[in-house]
Amino acid sequence: MPTNILKQTERPTQSLTDLIYFHLERINNNILYAIAQDNNHGTSEAAGLFIGGIFLSKFNFKKYPKTGKYAKNGRYWLEKRVSKLIEADGSFSQHSVTYHRVMLDTLCFCRILEIKIKR
Repeated sequence: MPTNILKQTERPTQSLTDLIYFHLERINNNILYAIAQDNNHGTSEAAGLFIGGIFLSKFNFKKYPKTGKYAKNGRYWLEKRVSKLIEADGSFSQHSVTYHRVMLDTLCFCRILEIKIKR
């Protein structure tokens, strides 16, 4: 994993894993609100589910039984958002360079994480 500020990618603390899991539960319970916005909120929330779910699944914590489900749900919604919000020419539904960059950064981060976790 890339160097990170918290230095907890190999052995995260209980407080960090609890925080991530609580966020996953909140996001999962409210994902339809973000999806209904038809903008970067849906991609960001889906990415949160995907990233958090993959991160916690990596450690097989029995305390967090739904992490695989959250990762799968996040990927599902991320793929749905991409197919709905990004045109064939690559343009984004929000006509803003900033929001386009946020979407690209989000997708790139998810893909890089997915590749690194599979190794």
